Amino acid sequence: MLRGADSEIAQSISIEIQPTRTLPEEVQNHIGEWMHRIFAGMDVGIEWAGGDWSILVHVNGELVSHVNIVDRVVRVGGRDVRLGGIGNVATLETWQGRGLASIGMRTAQAFMCDELGVDFGLLLCEEDLIPFYRRLGWQVVSEPAVVDQPGGKVTLHHIVMVISCQQSEWPSGAIDLCGLPW
Repeated sequence: MLRGADSEIAQSISIEIQPTRTLPEEVQNHIGEWMHRIFAGMDVGIEWAGGDWSILVHVNGELVSHVNIVDRVVRVGGRDVRLGGIGNVATLETWQGRGLASIGMRTAQAFMCDELGVDFGLLLCEEDLIPFYRRLGWQVVSEPAVVDQPGGKVTLHHIVMVISCQQSEWPSGAIDLCGLPW
């Protein structure tokens, strides 16, 4: 679960799963500032969707890692597929490298597959993050994601990764996220 010497913090970890809309305003503002700092300069000009669910990882009561889940029906190869979209995976800089994002991701995967009952999880990432997500069971798919933006449909140049929740094979064909990316 946690790496090396950080295993001693395992007993002080707590995890919350909450509808994002119910998070207190100060928590939403804190997460927004944090995401802006961590992802500053990336994807300039792209409008992003907010999450439906938030996975909050705390150590000794401090929010240190976060994962969003979007519950959405998308189109893949012309057919409807219900996804748990993973976004805003981030750990505070001072807590990185301790396995906390992995804990958040495992929690998110279990929640979207078991509680939400989606067909697949889907995330968008940069190439340098592929090894991290592969260790958690995610696989790269070859098709890019098409998303809605204020000016119309655009193709994102992110890596698309999926994980099966229902032991199904990912369908082939074009991926339309049918809304803003997450």
